Amino acid sequence: MAQNSAQQNKRRKSPRGLRLIAAVKLFKGVMLLCLCLGLFELVNRDVAEMTQKLTDRLNIDPENHYARLFLENAANLQPNTLRHFGLLSLVYSAILLTEGVGLWLNLRWAKYLVIVSTGAFVPIITDSHGPTT
Repeated sequence: MAQNSAQQNKRRKSPRGLRLIAAVKLFKGVMLLCLCLGLFELVNRDVAEMTQKLTDRLNIDPENHYARLFLENAANLQPNTLRHFGLLSLVYSAILLTEGVGLWLNLRWAKYLVIVSTGAFVPIITDSHGPTT
């Protein structure tokens, strides 16, 4: 019995590199969760007024090209858009947190989840434009 638990402890102990990857995944997951909560907080607020107050407080000239773009885009933000981005960031945050916890505990399924979720970002090459020689 003691030998069996020793084998489980040995198998569960994560290598340092894997713990580092897990810590980064957990950090990114928490930051994305904070972003998600912030986006949901903005849904029922006047984003255009908030951005105007922000530029005033930071003493940014509203006639500045980039400030004007920022203010115009903020004025055009719809609550539905904020909800969609909040939901997407919530889902991705859940994936990152799941990966992080699984990697921290050195679970096999977490390694497969990392491979699948990372592979989802690799573009699919199609022959629609012909060969790239």
